[in-house]
Amino acid sequence: MDALTLVGSGLIDINSDTLDYWVSPDYSLATALPTISADGRTFTFTLRGDINWSDGRSITSADFQYAWDNASKPENNFVGLDDLARIESFRTPDPRTIVVTLKEPLARFLALGVAAIAVPVPRHIWEGKPWRDPSGNPEVRKPSVVSGPFIPQELSPERSTFVRRRPTSR
Repeated sequence: MDALTLVGSGLIDINSDTLDYWVSPDYSLATALPTISADGRTFTFTLRGDINWSDGRSITSADFQYAWDNASKPENNFVGLDDLARIESFRTPDPRTIVVTLKEPLARFLALGVAAIAVPVPRHIWEGKPWRDPSGNPEVRKPSVVSGPFIPQELSPERSTFVRRRPTSR
C-alpha cells in the first residue's frame, strides 16, 4: 500500500491479483464499476452512501468536483494534467453521482484510469485556501482531514508516520 492510499481513497482500485480495476470493499468510494455509454466515452459513477471524511462529514460528489475544478487548471500543475486533458467534461448532477465524458474512446483499462483519476479533496477544509501554496494552506503538506484509513502524524522527507483514523462509517 502506498502513502497516498493510506490517507486517500479513490472511486475504484486496481486488484493486485488480476491487475484489473475493481471496487474494493475497504477503499473504493464508488458502489460499483461505472456504467459506460455505448460509445465508450461516458462513465457514470455512483458514490457509496456510507463514506465520510475523517472528521465525520459526508464525502459527496461536490468534493470530487472541487478537486477536478482545481486540478484541471494548468496553473496548479497537477501531476496528472495530461490525463485530465483527455476529459471533455466532468459533471456532478447530484451528491452521489459523477459523470465523466472523455474526448475520445480509449482502451478499457486506460479509459477507466482516466475516468477515475479524480480523488476527492475536502472542500469544506480547502475552500478559500491556495491550491499549491503550503504557507497559505498547510493541508498541502499535512492533511488534517482524509478519506483513507490513516491520518498523517508526521510527514517529512526523512520520516512519515500515520495513525489509524477513528472508526466512522465508510
